[in-house]
Amino acid sequence: MPSSLPDGCDPDDYSNSSQEHARNNGEQVTTNDDNGNLDPTAAFTAAFRLFALPPELRHHIYSFLIPQSLTITFVHHTPKRSWCRRDLYWVANGISKDGSVIQLGGDPFYRRTGVRRHHHFKVESQLFRVSKLFRNDVQSVLYGQNTYKFTVHGEPLEPISFRSPMIFGALGQTQITLSQLRNLRHIRIDLVANNYHWAVKRQRARLEYFVEILKMHADDADKKSLLEHLEVHFTMTPRNFLFPRDIEESMFALESLASLRGIKHVDFTGLPDWYSNCMQLVIKGEGGDVEMTDWPLMEVKRRTYLLNNRMKVHWVTSRKWYQPTLNWKEFAERNGVDVPEDIDKFWATVG
Repeated sequence: MPSSLPDGCDPDDYSNSSQEHARNNGEQVTTNDDNGNLDPTAAFTAAFRLFALPPELRHHIYSFLIPQSLTITFVHHTPKRSWCRRDLYWVANGISKDGSVIQLGGDPFYRRTGVRRHHHFKVESQLFRVSKLFRNDVQSVLYGQNTYKFTVHGEPLEPISFRSPMIFGALGQTQITLSQLRNLRHIRIDLVANNYHWAVKRQRARLEYFVEILKMHADDADKKSLLEHLEVHFTMTPRNFLFPRDIEESMFALESLASLRGIKHVDFTGLPDWYSNCMQLVIKGEGGDVEMTDWPLMEVKRRTYLLNNRMKVHWVTSRKWYQPTLNWKEFAERNGVDVPEDIDKFWATVG
């Protein structure tokens, strides 16, 4: 009987080293029993060479193990009872192109019946521990072929309100997960605005923090952001009885996004056309930078203490909370963007 081992291997040596050599060369290894007869139960086949396949086939194999082509959202579950605060957790859902919602992660079976849950996808996260090469290949699919949706609103958050990591969903839980934001290639931001002072102020600060995290490695040649697609959807609350003034008093909170650069595909919805066109141009890196608006200072008198009548003079900016900090009019005219006739009202000094 011819030997089933490749040339250079001792047929009488059944040590792990010889069998490992056969595995690495893609051969089938057989061993004999105590009587010298072939034992078919001891035969095994070498590991399949996954990385010898084209990337398209590898990614198709990954589709059975990790989510692909979904819009991934994060829902925060907060128990109503204060003593359950330690049980805070995030639930990840995936929205497919046909609109169906799939729960991602967790146990895919019901505990009591053992029946598999409907519309549930178990993420095989152990793939990230196989090897560094395998992890990078899987991450390129998980973070590169899905759209990650984040919601930024102006309501108060605990324990940090302005620079809250909760705007990143489950990715904001630790510094390690937060660093994965640079690997995202498709991001959708849902801006839920409200037209009062503190809501606009919180939203502006949170978007500044969002951009700061995305640009954290912008100057590092080895760790630049991979973001290619940015979708921004602007909505108001409440959605009934909205007036154009309501949108105008909230839309300039988005100015923080203007510091992003070099994103190939940018799309804004829910905003005036002239403002959307300007934001798209500047984020794509076209049309130059937007100049800062030089708001004049105004003198105000305030009490030094609550219980006395002593007044102290302070010089504060004349810009109101709903007015822009950037000169969008000059940027629009420089790049040929049509602007409304009453655009100067946004920079009018209000006494």
